[in-house]
Amino acid sequence: MKRVNTIITTKTTLTRLLSQCTLLCLIASCTQQARPIKQVPADSEQTSLKAAEMDSAPTEPKKHLDTIPNATPKWEKKSRYGNPESYEVFGIKYYVKDSNKDFTQSGLASWYGTKFHGRRTSSGEPYDMYAMTAAHKTLPLPTYVQVHNLDNDRSIIVKVNDRGPFHEGRIIDLSYTAAHQLGVLDKGTARVEIKTITPNKPNNMSVAKSTASKMTHTKINPTYIQLGAFSARHNAETLQRRLAKTPQLGDIQINQRKNDPKKLYRVQLGPIKDQQHLNKTQQLLAQQGIPSQLIIPSSPIE
Repeated sequence: MKRVNTIITTKTTLTRLLSQCTLLCLIASCTQQARPIKQVPADSEQTSLKAAEMDSAPTEPKKHLDTIPNATPKWEKKSRYGNPESYEVFGIKYYVKDSNKDFTQSGLASWYGTKFHGRRTSSGEPYDMYAMTAAHKTLPLPTYVQVHNLDNDRSIIVKVNDRGPFHEGRIIDLSYTAAHQLGVLDKGTARVEIKTITPNKPNNMSVAKSTASKMTHTKINPTYIQLGAFSARHNAETLQRRLAKTPQLGDIQINQRKNDPKKLYRVQLGPIKDQQHLNKTQQLLAQQGIPSQLIIPSSPIE
């Protein structure tokens, strides 16, 4: 009888132990299911998150960006904003220049787009990525500069109305459209040379005449526009004949550069000596299906 009682007692104890173990396992299982798990993104996801915070081009940019004319240099008072004696960014102190006269500089150009579109610039104007504007660290605001891409010979004229770029080696930050016309978008940066354009301050009489006539002509250095470059002369002549059907363009020339190893036949027009004429010519060329012309601020055969 004792043996039977012992067996029953042992079975009862084992049953209780099994029940307790089962309960503990269920509790542990529920606890693990309820615990939040931290998700670590993969490298590609981290890159995407970072890219979302970076500047970028518009997903659906405006059409006909090449028809947007250069900025028109004109005398303007210094901006009320953005022209302190000095300012500091990332621990580096910058001193704003008193004058923009006869200023030249070489270095890298970059660009900025959607991240700042519509935001206030250092001069107080809203940033428009479709306007021909730029940012510079020390030139007085506003300043007009000619930017020459040393890699493809393109040149544009922009209005500097903002501060930047604050990266070593970079000297100017272009608007999205300016970067497009200069051929900077794909690589992100380009070697450039910039030269300031300083219009004369108008006197009261010239202001009155300008207002009455609604016509202003800003003189610029004699400028040639390159329309194409061909290894075969007959191709250059074909383009010349095609453009001759638009007499408003003026004289279309075919030139070869001295000491050019490629011996290319370059179709060019010019010289153009005022900004309004240059803007109108660019628009006419765009209508002819030649949107990406090269502006050469020198003799056409150099």
